[in-house]
Amino acid sequence: MKNLKLSALLAIMLAGSPMSAQSEEGIYILPQAAIAEYSAFSTLKNEALYGLGVGYRLDGPVAVELDFLTGDSSTERGTYQTADISVLSARALYHFLETDNVKPFFSFGFGSQDIDIAGLGSESHVNAGLGLRWKIWKKLTARASYNFYDGQEGGDLKRTVNLGLQYHLGGNRAAPVGADADQDGILDSQDRCLGTPAGRAVDAYGCARRLDRDGDGVSDDRDQCQGTTDRSRRVDGVGCYISEPVEQAQPAEIGMFFYLDFDSYAIKAEHQVKAREIARFLRGGSNSSIELTGHTDSVGASDYNQRLSADRVQAIRSLLTRMTSVSVDRISTASFGENRPIADNMQSSSRAQNRRVEANIRTTK
Repeated sequence: MKNLKLSALLAIMLAGSPMSAQSEEGIYILPQAAIAEYSAFSTLKNEALYGLGVGYRLDGPVAVELDFLTGDSSTERGTYQTADISVLSARALYHFLETDNVKPFFSFGFGSQDIDIAGLGSESHVNAGLGLRWKIWKKLTARASYNFYDGQEGGDLKRTVNLGLQYHLGGNRAAPVGADADQDGILDSQDRCLGTPAGRAVDAYGCARRLDRDGDGVSDDRDQCQGTTDRSRRVDGVGCYISEPVEQAQPAEIGMFFYLDFDSYAIKAEHQVKAREIARFLRGGSNSSIELTGHTDSVGASDYNQRLSADRVQAIRSLLTRMTSVSVDRISTASFGENRPIADNMQSSSRAQNRRVEANIRTTK
């Protein structure tokens, strides 16, 4: 166990020999301490581990590193025992939303953990973490991270909270802090498109943004119709309005009479003829609706005539529901009894015209 710890530490220290780097690209070393948290079923106390890491920052947001943590712990339940703990991890880091002074990152990797106590031993694990670095002085940054471990056989070690100092090794070729060669506002260490023309708008990675001055979703270099700002209309692949047919509502009024049906709301053949006429009018339309109003002549009591006009409306509504494509919830009804005559109620010949149901039909074509 002791030989394994010494060998791992020696390998890390030898790998950390200096070499030149531009900006943050290059080797760094990481002395650190960690509080180890064990699984809920473990008898080990949460105690400190110490170790060293070495890594290499690539030209961009990615870094790779190897670190080794070691320390002792004791049991907090049952028979008192002490255990030697060692954790070796290899991981990849991805930095995001970096500034000169603050550099968040997340990590993912694998490794092994060895707990020298009866019933436990060595096992492999995968690990993931989230961390933050902040600048202290030149190439020196403080670093904090929270790491999760999932062991191959259940894993006694579950989490570590790590604190350390990260120092970047490098020679005279290191770029000055805050270098921005193309003056686009993005540091060269983060700029994926060095050489952006002066004055050109860029994104968070220093690459030229696509201009879309009229906001139609088509970049200016492809937009053949500048000024298409009406968001209620669609544009094609070159930024021009798409011609679309204008739909207009078509109205119609049809009367269904009960000429010979005094005191009746029975459906007749002529009513079915009118229903077929309505169905033809609605064919091919959309958003169709029908408004039905029922009427009677003035013979009889007013309350009775009100009920009779309602019965006539419901009879016609049922007929149209069966013979047209209009759903019942799009057929509205109203009953007026004898209150809205269209002819003289004093003459029997004209009085029959008041026994009717009027259909106001609308559809969009």
